Amino acid sequence: MFGYVNIFKDELKIKDYNTYRAYYCGLCKVLGKKHNQLVRLSLNYDFTFLALITDALAEAPHDFCVSGCIKKLGKRKIINTASGLEFAADMNVLLAYFKLKDDICDNHSLKARIAILPFIRRAVLVKNKYPELYASISVSLTRLTFIEEMKCDITDKAAHEFAMIMQVIFEKAEPSMARFGYILGRLIYIMDAYDDMQEDFIKGNYNPAVLQYSYKGCLTAELKKALTDNLYYTLAELAQEYENLDIKKNKPVLDNIIYLGIRAKCDSIINERKNNNEKSL
Repeated sequence: MFGYVNIFKDELKIKDYNTYRAYYCGLCKVLGKKHNQLVRLSLNYDFTFLALITDALAEAPHDFCVSGCIKKLGKRKIINTASGLEFAADMNVLLAYFKLKDDICDNHSLKARIAILPFIRRAVLVKNKYPELYASISVSLTRLTFIEEMKCDITDKAAHEFAMIMQVIFEKAEPSMARFGYILGRLIYIMDAYDDMQEDFIKGNYNPAVLQYSYKGCLTAELKKALTDNLYYTLAELAQEYENLDIKKNKPVLDNIIYLGIRAKCDSIINERKNNNEKSL
């Protein structure tokens, strides 16, 4: 996953921010305890969200404790110990492993070859723990690889395969979140494709959005409208699916992420392009 599912901190109360950080730190702790210290470097906001929303659907009250922090020695932090954190940690490891494998295959990255080493045995353990889930993810990734090799020029078609990965992950965490996971996965893929258009165009990397919109390094008014419409339509779908969920706790934090955090990231992708050399007409 790509780190797009995050809070909008400026609009979050301190107590709710502390709740979010407790899940974030709790996930970090579980990654180190259940896997190894090096995989903690893959700690991801998106999987913090998975743990947060999974626990929000459970009847059990919050379960907090105080623990030390590996980044700030001598400082103790409040962490959440929800049961869903272990599953989120497993999926964090698995998706990071697949991402590094993809970097090795596509770019022959030496950095990825080194970075993948702490994940290899852990990914095998996750595979053995969730064989059907692993198989489903592998099938979708194979299909996604085929789509990329064929230079598919339809962003939604490529996004569908990544959305299927997120669907089976969220469904495994909680069956009622299957459709929500699908829409979230679709949105994440589209956001990432749009976010990387300028860089991929310059480097000649595959990007379905570059092909679909015949992008030449210029953000025209027509292109901006097309990107905006697709992002906000998908975000509206996500919000509708979110409203159908039976949220029992963490609602202020989840509302902030769904209605403000992700929306802010969409706005950033459209209006604050990373590469200032991109022309705009």
